[in-house]
Amino acid sequence: MNTKSIPRPAARKHPTLWLEFLGSMNLAIALLVTVAIASVVGTVLKQNEPYQNYIIKFGPFWHEVFLKLGLYDVYSAGWFLFILSFLVISTSVCIYRNAPKMVRDIWHYRLNLNVERLRLLKHVREFESPLDPEQAEARLRPLLQRQGYRLRARAQQDGRIIAAKKGAINRLGYLFTHSAIVIICVGGLVDGNIGLKLKALSGEIKPETRDIPASQVPPISWLPRDNPSFRGNVSIPEGSSADLVFLQLRDGYLVQPLPFSIKLKDFGWSITAPGNPNPSKAIW
Repeated sequence: MNTKSIPRPAARKHPTLWLEFLGSMNLAIALLVTVAIASVVGTVLKQNEPYQNYIIKFGPFWHEVFLKLGLYDVYSAGWFLFILSFLVISTSVCIYRNAPKMVRDIWHYRLNLNVERLRLLKHVREFESPLDPEQAEARLRPLLQRQGYRLRARAQQDGRIIAAKKGAINRLGYLFTHSAIVIICVGGLVDGNIGLKLKALSGEIKPETRDIPASQVPPISWLPRDNPSFRGNVSIPEGSSADLVFLQLRDGYLVQPLPFSIKLKDFGWSITAPGNPNPSKAIW
């Protein structure tokens, strides 16, 4: 008895498997849910408070736990930035895989199908008409156009094919939504000081932990003036000015010079009693 060996299915290449994994819907949903939960934690738990406040509120044990998890600065925590980076990659892969086909489908009307291929489609209804192709097309066009369809027609050897579609432009919503996710996540990465964290890991910068004036902070703890994104704080007495802010990083801080100067001229509020034109002023 002659036996034929059954060919094995071709092995899939590793890059293809990685693309399918990164572009899978399940992965994207899991990442989005994780980011949403982390954002809830960052909203409920007040961020960037002095550590002493957290010790009083949660106690020494839970303070250390929350500190290790980065819950006091969720949006700059390493694990949160990693998830955002993974979400950017996953969403970008989705756009890369699906965008070209969707754009083609918007303008493609499949006018190259013959009768046999049309009969193989899932939803098919076939009937005969006493009208010739030109008369049938003349009646169909206004009827379909009133329903919002766009039409294309082409003559073939065995007749004339008319293709109609509507709502294809809605596919752009997929592209715009996914592109918006990428843009928002990239903004979160930039705003989360991911560049500073990478520089700190490489030793290019070193946070200062001592409580000293800015003039005594070593150059390795200073940032360039053209730093693209930062969120810092500075205390300015009334009538004084400042041209730098301090950025918290881990257990220390960095000095960020500003391209402008901030001056506090007056900080207070006024109360005018009914019938008294002279307001009383209280300084905070």
